[in-house]
Formats: sequence, C-alpha cells, structure tokens
Amino acid sequence: AITLNGAINAGPAPVTIQANTDGAGAESLTMAAGSSITTANTGAGAVAINVNAGAGGTGAATVRDISTGPGGGITVRTDTGGNLTGGTISHASGSLLSDGLLLSSPNGVSLSGLVNAGVGPVTIAANTDGVGAQAVTMAAASTITTTNTSANAVAINVNAGGGGTGGAALGGITTGSGATITVATNTGGNTTGGSITRAGGALDTGAGSVVLTTPTTGTSGVGTSAARIQTTSSSVTATAGTGGIFITETDGASFQATAAGAGQVNLASTAGTLTIAGAPSTGSGGWNLGPGGVLPEGARPLSQAKHVPSAIATSPPGKPPRKRTRPPGLESPRRTGRVRVYRRPVAGRGTKSPTTAATMAPFVTWA
Repeated sequence: AITLNGAINAGPAPVTIQANTDGAGAESLTMAAGSSITTANTGAGAVAINVNAGAGGTGAATVRDISTGPGGGITVRTDTGGNLTGGTISHASGSLLSDGLLLSSPNGVSLSGLVNAGVGPVTIAANTDGVGAQAVTMAAASTITTTNTSANAVAINVNAGGGGTGGAALGGITTGSGATITVATNTGGNTTGGSITRAGGALDTGAGSVVLTTPTTGTSGVGTSAARIQTTSSSVTATAGTGGIFITETDGASFQATAAGAGQVNLASTAGTLTIAGAPSTGSGGWNLGPGGVLPEGARPLSQAKHVPSAIATSPPGKPPRKRTRPPGLESPRRTGRVRVYRRPVAGRGTKSPTTAATMAPFVTWA
C-alpha cells in the first residue's frame, strides 16, 4: 500500500505511482487529507496512478489535489492490466487540474471535488467487470469542466456487455460549445444497467449535444419527476426503460427521446423552442411536452392524460384518442398536427396575440 501524507512537487518530471503490483490483497493508494501532487509536465502521462495487476488485487485509489502543466494528463486506474477485481476510485476532495483525465475501475467511481480538464477530454469508466451495482457518483457540488469541443469531450460509461446494474448520478458538467456529453449505463450492449439521475448542476454543451442512454429492457430511467436532468444544449438524445425520461432544457433544443413500456417521456424548456425530432416512441407510457414545444407529425394525445397544465400530452402513433375535452374557462382550441392545443389567455394580452410560450400556455386534456 502507498499513502501520501504531504505534498509532492515533481517540477517538470512526470509522476508515476504503482501500488499492489503483485496483484494480491487490497493494498491501495491513498492520498490523505492535505496531500497533493503537482507537476509542470505537459505529457499525456504527466500523472499516472495504477493500482493492482492483471492477475488480481482488490486495491482502491483515493485521490485529492492533483495538477499538471498545460497539456498534461491524469490517469487513475484500479483495473491495471485488465484487472477485473480492483477497488473503487474516489476523488475525496480538492481539484484535479489537467488537460485530460481518465478514471477507470472495475468497481465504482465517485467524485466529491472539482475536475477541470482544460482543453482535454474526460473519460470515466466504472463497473468494467460487469458485476454488481457499482456506479459513477458525483456529489451534488462536484463538477466536471473542459473546454474540449469534440464528440468525446466527456464520456461516462458504466457496466459492461456481460452485466452490471450500476447507474450514474451526475453533478454539473460543462464542455466547450459544440462538444458532446455522453453518459451510458448500457455499455457494450448491457441490458441490466441502472438509471441516470441528477445529483446537482446541469449538463452544458452550448451548441453541442447531450446523449443519455440506459437499457430499454428494464426499469431504468433518465432523470426523475422530482430531480429532472437539466440541460443546456442544441441537441438532446435520451433512451430509457420503464423509468421514463424527465429532462428540462434551459434555452430550447432538438430532442430525440425513447422510453420503453410504461415509461413516460416528460420534457420541458424554460426558454426557447423545444422540438421533437423524429417520431416519438414511448411504449404505453405517453408524452408530456412543456410549453414552447413543437411536436412531430403523427404525435397523438395520451388517452390516459387528464388535466395536464402547461403541457402537451401525446401517445405513440397507432391509436387516436377516444374523446377530447376542452378544459373549462379556456379559449377555443387550435390544432398542431394531430394534437389539440388550448390557449390559456395571459393577463393583458388578447386571444389574437402571437402563439408563443410567452403569450399562451398549452393545456390538453383527454378522458
């Protein structure tokens, strides 16, 4: 085992730490409170921490403040050499400052501090052995920041094709505008992975994309009704099981959303236009689309939805609603494709005001 109790400053040299190299037991790497690693090295391997060996070992890694020079990368692994029994990776406190970050573990990965990867990408892999419910867990106040604008700017993958039920609890993640944030619990075609939930913060790619994927064969979901995933992005793609999809976009985006079985798709935008790209797919769960939404042709009302304020509820193509009921006190309806939208008059504005999220609130009911 290796324990750091003080500060390491390697100057321009890289820092390499190897623990439990015999692959036996639970010997770990531990950075105690107040310890730090600093290097001015600018290489991709500026800081490399490897625990365990391919033959075995269950050692973990607990890290705190680590910083590199411009262009320098940080790598922390407990799956060294393809190890499938290694322990967790925990960022207990402090900051990871670099130009690229890789965290990979057969077990869980937790972040309680701040990650700033500079212009580099951030890659996190957890539960790579595909066994158990080990997850990626970001504390409510933890954040990941990179100015990277590539399709791989932030990639978080949980579980393996062979199994695993781990999920991902996300804090704030920010990339350069135009980048992609990808979070998946169905790694390698996994069919048992857990949900993607929000611990705090938002997923911000500016003009980029957010892709959130869980297996469609189970009860996993993306967000919850009580803790919706918050996004600021040009494009959002979400796939979930019967747990449904609950996302709020801050400035309008193009959405593609699929929930299996009885999973509901519940989308909202606090500003701008929320557009559903492509045919909606919700199994029997139905759609709930917030004000300012633009539905695709073929969307139909959710037959079970009744009195859904400030929302448009639709069901997947196939069966038209049995009856439409105009909510009391609302203006005459207008049609949007096959969905009937009622105008809710706004104080100080006539019924002939432009039809925007600012001048009307969609309200649809079906018995």
